[in-house]
Amino acid sequence: MGFMQWPGVPAIQFWYYWFLDNYCLLNLATREYKMIVVPQDPDELCICGLAYDCNSDDYKLIVSDESYDKISAIQVYSLASDSWKSIPTCIPYTFPYRSYIPESGVFFNGYLHWLALNQSISKVIVSFDVSDERFKEVQLPNESWKHGCQAIFLESLGVPEGRLCVLVKKDYFGPDARLEFWEMLDYGVEESWTRRYIITHEIIMMDNNFRMMWSFKNGKFLFLSSGTLALYDPEDGSVRGLNSKHDIYFMDGASYFESLVSLKSGTYFRGDDRVEELREP
Repeated sequence: MGFMQWPGVPAIQFWYYWFLDNYCLLNLATREYKMIVVPQDPDELCICGLAYDCNSDDYKLIVSDESYDKISAIQVYSLASDSWKSIPTCIPYTFPYRSYIPESGVFFNGYLHWLALNQSISKVIVSFDVSDERFKEVQLPNESWKHGCQAIFLESLGVPEGRLCVLVKKDYFGPDARLEFWEMLDYGVEESWTRRYIITHEIIMMDNNFRMMWSFKNGKFLFLSSGTLALYDPEDGSVRGLNSKHDIYFMDGASYFESLVSLKSGTYFRGDDRVEELREP
């Protein structure tokens, strides 16, 4: 299961999940949901993403599979027309960060973003313009990250402070092992990448599956780490686990903004089902 956010665009929250070859769009505020049949085999999907197209005032779901180390077509679902269309393309990327579920794209500035490798086995950020429906690359902070350095691992993308950010692990098992938090101050400008924080806390460094979730006004950051929520305080470098009283293992997640936008499905989940929210600590 995953859920998406759209900073800086008309607010809505959707959850989507794969269930019996379907995706489900869900508005938590209204409890309305909509089941969507995916035109590709869900087991073969490598990327997915949900985004708002401000040019057409439409919400789009993007999915694609990976064949012979490239993506040859993407499928785009339009909420406005309630239909899918296939867009032939040829982008020579692989998405090694996927697990048993498709890698969720991070939406920012009209683009969905994923971490990927190109044909030269170089680390890149691949973006998809939801209006023009085309792919392009977003340059990383330093060329040395991309070539011949096995001690550098791109871990996660996010938009925790209203800017595109990337988490990078360096010297993974060495004495200088650390996690660096980089932020793109001016979107699309490579020179604007700025390193904000260095994290060395063992709870974060020992985890191989985590992502950025949210930044609070008090300067703390929320991470999803090994199925639990972890709160990082850059002021003193501390990390505190936020244990769920229901002992829930979180497979995936993201922040959302409330909205009354309708899915035009007329189907709702039960009013007695509980949804809990995490408030600022």
